[in-house]
Amino acid sequence: MDWKQWKKFLVEDKQVSEGVSVSSMTGVSVLEALNKLDSYADKTWIFFDTESTGFDQNKDQVTEIAAIAVDPQNWQDPKIVGTYHEKIKLNPDILRRLKDPQSPERIEWEKAQAKQYKRLEKPQDVLSMTRYGEKGVDFKDEQMTLEEFRKFIIQFKDPVLVAQNASHDMKFVNGRLRKKLPKIPVVDTVPLLKFQLIPLLQALTDVDNISKNVLPDLPEDKKEEFMNIFKMASGVLEKISGRGGPSASLGKIADAFEINADEWHNALADTKMLIEIYKKTYNTLQLIKKYGVKTFTYHLKAVKKHRYVMKMRKRK
Repeated sequence: MDWKQWKKFLVEDKQVSEGVSVSSMTGVSVLEALNKLDSYADKTWIFFDTESTGFDQNKDQVTEIAAIAVDPQNWQDPKIVGTYHEKIKLNPDILRRLKDPQSPERIEWEKAQAKQYKRLEKPQDVLSMTRYGEKGVDFKDEQMTLEEFRKFIIQFKDPVLVAQNASHDMKFVNGRLRKKLPKIPVVDTVPLLKFQLIPLLQALTDVDNISKNVLPDLPEDKKEEFMNIFKMASGVLEKISGRGGPSASLGKIADAFEINADEWHNALADTKMLIEIYKKTYNTLQLIKKYGVKTFTYHLKAVKKHRYVMKMRKRK
C-alpha cells in the first residue's frame, strides 16, 4: 500500500473503491479532526471488519465479515442498533491453492509471497491466524454473504462505515461484491490513531512542553487532575511503543487501553474492539479542548516517519 493511501482519513461523497477522493489527516489539527468526526454525530456508525485469504481482491476472497451498527450518543455510552456476522466457505480456486502444491493457484501464490514485505510459508498460515475452520460453524457462500452485508448497511438512513485500515476492507467488499455499495462516508481509524492520537499522547507526556506551556496556565486544583492525565498518557504510550516507536496496531492500542484483545484477528472480536478503541480515542482527543496542548511538532514527526517507512518498504 503506497503513501497516498495510508495518509488518508475520510472518504466523502464518492463510491469507495480505488482512486477515490479523500481528506487527509496530515496537516490537520486535533480540533479539526474532532470537528470532522462530530459532523457525523447524527449518522449511524457501522464498525466492521473483514478477514480474507490475502491482499488481492481479484485472486483472494473474504472468509469472514462482521459489522456492528452504533448510535454514537456523543461517544459516552454508544447504543448498538444492529449486528451482522458470518463466516464464508472457501471457493474452489482457494481450495486448490491450499491442497495442491503443484496447482497454478499455489504457484502463483508463492510467486506473490516472494514480493511481500512479510511473507507466509504456506497459504494455510493466514487461515490459522484468523481462526478459520471452527467446528459447528455454518459457512456461507461469499456472494450471498456480501450481498447480505450490503443490505445490512443500506437499511440505515445515514450510515458511515468505520474500519481499521479501511482501504483494505473496502477494496475487498467492493472488489468481490457484484453490486457495489452506494456512496457512503468511511472513517479509517489507522491515520486517526497514527497522526492524531499518538502525537497527542506524546505531547501530553513531554515534561518540558507541559511545564512551559500547560501547567503555568492551570489553576492549582486542575494541576493534580492534569498529572493523572499525564500518568494515563505515559502508560498508554509505553505499552504501544517498541523499537520502531509507537504503533497504531489494533492489538497494541487495545492492550494499552485495557481493552480485551484475546481474540484479535477474529472479525467480530476485532469489530467490538474497534468500537471501544474509537470511544477511548475520541474521548482522549477531547482533552485538547480542556488543556490546549500543542501537538503539531509530534504530528509532523509522525508524518515524516511514516513517509520514510513506506519508502523503505517499497524498496524491499
